[in-house]
Amino acid sequence: MMKFLCGMLVLLPLLAMIPAEAAEKAIWRKEKLTYQGMPREYWVYVPASARVKDARPALVLMLHGGGGRADRFDALVKNRLKPLADRDGAILVYPQAYKRQWNDGRGVASIPAHVENIDDVGFIDALIRKMEGAYPIDPRRIYAGGISNGGMMSARLACELSGKIAAVALVASAIPERLTRRCQPSSPVSMLMISGTDDPLVPFAGGQVRVGRQDRGAVLSASESALYWAGQLGFNRDLHPVRRTVLPEMNPGDGTRVTKTIYPGSDGSVVVLYVIEGGGHTWPQGQPYLPAWIVGRVSQELDGTQAVWTFFQGQPRP
Repeated sequence: MMKFLCGMLVLLPLLAMIPAEAAEKAIWRKEKLTYQGMPREYWVYVPASARVKDARPALVLMLHGGGGRADRFDALVKNRLKPLADRDGAILVYPQAYKRQWNDGRGVASIPAHVENIDDVGFIDALIRKMEGAYPIDPRRIYAGGISNGGMMSARLACELSGKIAAVALVASAIPERLTRRCQPSSPVSMLMISGTDDPLVPFAGGQVRVGRQDRGAVLSASESALYWAGQLGFNRDLHPVRRTVLPEMNPGDGTRVTKTIYPGSDGSVVVLYVIEGGGHTWPQGQPYLPAWIVGRVSQELDGTQAVWTFFQGQPRP
């Protein structure tokens, strides 16, 4: 008994030195939200660092690609988002699309979410409001990003939820041509784009998205997407010169090179375009989810996850 008491006397000061949040565990679970009578699923990750006293966590929504699943997004980015959320005290949300496809505005006859006109903008809006009701979310730091169909959906959110979203990220994606006909953001939303020149699904030069022999709606080219959105932000080439940089090689011989172009907007908003020469329909330094002959090359010259995260952290709403 005496040994036990002595041991506790030694241990108690050490326990007092451990921050309260370290004693807690991160929350990682699937939840449901009924929107317009339809149960919608999403996964949420709330690190202990987001639940400390006086925390005002950022909210980061990451949208899977067409045919994907919310619970597999982490595997795509090699489980690198959660450690960043732990470090910065941000909350991650991975929504699930209706029948695995987002209604991103392309109007494709073969995609049920498009044919049935599923209100994914309203669903994401309701999801943000639910998260704001559950946690003290910083309203200036709400972000959305995704790959492919998820990136196009993020572009639609920038058009139609600009009053809430601070910045978006489009990876292996572009702005749907049809979306530009009715896009009228009420507030500036910064945009990051990562596009591969050898993307076999979302054409770098613009035109029809193709899956096999099926056309899946037209998109702007990567450069047209960047310039179009920069125009929404008040970009003026005479007043705000474009800054273009060829990034140094990180992995010589991987078959890709990266160029970064910055289009400054007003009020600190910005469009950043990473062009990956030789890159495919993939997440840079991510998991090759299909063979290269189907989706193209995964670039090792850019840390896509870090690029998206750093961009978000530097783009709070004014």
